[in-house]
Amino acid sequence: MLDNFAILFTNMGSTLRYTTDMYNTLRSSILDTAAIYKKLLGSVEQFNTAGYTTSSNLTHEGPRSPEATHSKVTASACSSNQDQHRNDVGNKTPKNNKLYRFILPPEYDAYDTRWTLKYRTNLPGLAELMPQSGVYVSYGDLKYCQLVSKDCKSLARRLLPSVFNRKALSVCSSMSEKAQAFNNVDSTIRPDLDDHACSVLLTLVLEHGLQRGWNTDLEPILRTLHSKMQKIRFKYGVMVEC
Repeated sequence: MLDNFAILFTNMGSTLRYTTDMYNTLRSSILDTAAIYKKLLGSVEQFNTAGYTTSSNLTHEGPRSPEATHSKVTASACSSNQDQHRNDVGNKTPKNNKLYRFILPPEYDAYDTRWTLKYRTNLPGLAELMPQSGVYVSYGDLKYCQLVSKDCKSLARRLLPSVFNRKALSVCSSMSEKAQAFNNVDSTIRPDLDDHACSVLLTLVLEHGLQRGWNTDLEPILRTLHSKMQKIRFKYGVMVEC
């Protein structure tokens, strides 16, 4: 009898080790995917910075203060081509050929993208989105989102306003807009969400999706996040006529 139990526990231990190895392999793949995504965003940002530097050299402009940068951002929005955004409900551009610009919130910080986070520090009732990530969300919201979500898209859509504040979501570019910035210089007009928080959010969604057996294709996740931000822009974004 004892020998049978010993064999049973030995088999269970082997199965557990195999499952653990498989999970670690999947987790490593997710982290590699997140790293590649972050590298892509960095390359796009470097490309845009190079283009901005070239433009600055042509106009012989000197360094700008944060206030000047703020003015440049809003002024550039006025000159964007309305035809490129006629189908974008988030930009609220009427059909009367008038140009509009968005208003940056007082919390905007050109030198620290953590202004976009809903919680910048750990507070009672909060939990890190992932261990040692420094990205905090409501513990109750996190568990609720994981409980009721049926796929990676719905989980990402629910977690988005738990990670980033509403003002940032109503004015910042989405993750997919930033990834496509090299196709349209005007897409850099809007400020970006915090890169680190975006990577942590996507990594959590993909890891949880693997555990639940969901589809972990990144493209539909980014599309649903973009759609969510478009709705928030339309509802809460502030636009004024140039």
